[in-house]
Amino acid sequence: NNRIIRNSEKTGDKPALIRSYNNMGIIYDNIGNNTKAVEYYEKCLIISKEIKSYRGMISAQMNIGLIYSDQKNYRKAKEYLNLSLDNAEKIKNPTAIADAYNNLGYIYSEEGNYVDALKYYNKGLRKYVKLNEKKGVAISLFNLGELKLKQKLYSDALWYFSESIVLYKELDFKLDIANNLNKKGLTH
Repeated sequence: NNRIIRNSEKTGDKPALIRSYNNMGIIYDNIGNNTKAVEYYEKCLIISKEIKSYRGMISAQMNIGLIYSDQKNYRKAKEYLNLSLDNAEKIKNPTAIADAYNNLGYIYSEEGNYVDALKYYNKGLRKYVKLNEKKGVAISLFNLGELKLKQKLYSDALWYFSESIVLYKELDFKLDIANNLNKKGLTH
């Protein structure tokens, strides 16, 4: 990737730079180096803005927002996720809109704002259902189950986890099935 970055910088291939910077951000994010990850995502974002690559902006903003969320800097996380949502709405990208809703729901849940968490989770769920995006639906159902578990609404939580398991079994996502079963166990 570094070679690609150098070559793209020499030739001025900005779409290749956007992809490379985003990929480097993902690599650093995956190994837990958030500072480097944000640095690369910011580079991706700058060039994406220069050439009006909304997909690049959405990806960078979403990724930066998720890092701030992991760091429990919810104000900054919401700032970036709302920017990604605005850009996704501008280009009418329903999957990115649903992803942003789901991520915003998570942040509100972490802040203890269950009303807004529920609102955003449900918005994301409706989008995923409309798109027939089973993985997104399963994630949304799981998130709603976790929200209900936090609220001590155990029968609701159990229902959401059970529905999520059905989809994860169809997708053969064993780790997610195990995670749901674990959460179901916590509801009893």
